[in-house]
Amino acid sequence: EQQMPEPAGPPAPEEQPLEQPPGAAPVQEKAEAPQAGPEKAPEQVAKLQPEPVKKIKKPEPAPLAWAVNVASFTHRKGAEDLKRSLVEAGYNAYITEFKKNDVTFHRVRVGFYSSRDEAKKAGKKLARTFNLPDPWVVRPSSKEVKRFRR
Repeated sequence: EQQMPEPAGPPAPEEQPLEQPPGAAPVQEKAEAPQAGPEKAPEQVAKLQPEPVKKIKKPEPAPLAWAVNVASFTHRKGAEDLKRSLVEAGYNAYITEFKKNDVTFHRVRVGFYSSRDEAKKAGKKLARTFNLPDPWVVRPSSKEVKRFRR
């Protein structure tokens, strides 16, 4: 024969809910007083302290920069040849690409200049020196400046 476990019986007095007469104010249970324990070592206390909030340094905005778009090519080789000539002459030349009507253009640019006027003067000099038709001043994106600044 299997023996069935006996019922647990009524809860111990400290576990029994307090009964209140009808209309009586609710009885609040007393909170237990904190137990005094051994004092913590200073290094343990320090671990319990919240860490100071560190200020996150915001990235600095890209410096104001201007560049000269000296030419655009539909073939990469033409852009590479002009860029090489400009670099050999000491200019910071680079190539950017963009698409228009499913055609990729390879733009050769020189930069970077701190003002529009400075870039315009450089564009005129580049046009004379390299026999370039109508270079124009552009305001490159901060991503472009970061990528090609030397």
